[in-house]
Amino acid sequence: MRAAIVAEFGPLDGIRVEEVETPEPAADEILVRTTVAGVNFADAGMVLGTARRREPPFTPGVEGAGIMVELGEETGVLFFAWFTFPESAQALAAAREEWLTAATGGSQGKTSVGSTDQRWLTAFGAIPPQGNFMSISYENTTGGAFDQTSPIPTTNSAYGTGTVELIGCSQMEVTYDLPGGVSGSAQMYRIIPDGELECYRSTPAGPVTP
Repeated sequence: MRAAIVAEFGPLDGIRVEEVETPEPAADEILVRTTVAGVNFADAGMVLGTARRREPPFTPGVEGAGIMVELGEETGVLFFAWFTFPESAQALAAAREEWLTAATGGSQGKTSVGSTDQRWLTAFGAIPPQGNFMSISYENTTGGAFDQTSPIPTTNSAYGTGTVELIGCSQMEVTYDLPGGVSGSAQMYRIIPDGELECYRSTPAGPVTP
């Protein structure tokens, strides 16, 4: 696989893209293929050495998203999350002010960070030892600020319920029942073949072959 490598702290043009070995997840880890990654002031600070999170050599990045391709055998828990920020006039104005402050060399604004318009919706549940069906719980978190202890976010740990049903090893259905009559289901499809054969081998309740 390819990775952006920082061999030493310094200018951003010192980052090198290299071919490296694909890591193997430990028994309690998952392997995610990164498909999209944000680049912001935190990444620049990591590369320059002004906001150190690790020592070289390392691959920078704190906001990656991708596709789970391998699951450690002892993980035991399903967890997924998404982040939203409504496109209200107040939220957009606050985000624009923060961006302009950072772009002109000022300190990073905190106007939009920690806004109550932010929503972290997370779902989790214990993976059953057998079968292809599981129940999940949803949490809703508002406010807070990334990498900060203040303001303290508010979390509703009993926000809703749902289910996950595996349909073979290339498809699953996720249901949700949330406050305000928000309920429904979503079909999820595997878009890359990585891990599919391993799924069939490790799922006794599933079909023997793809």
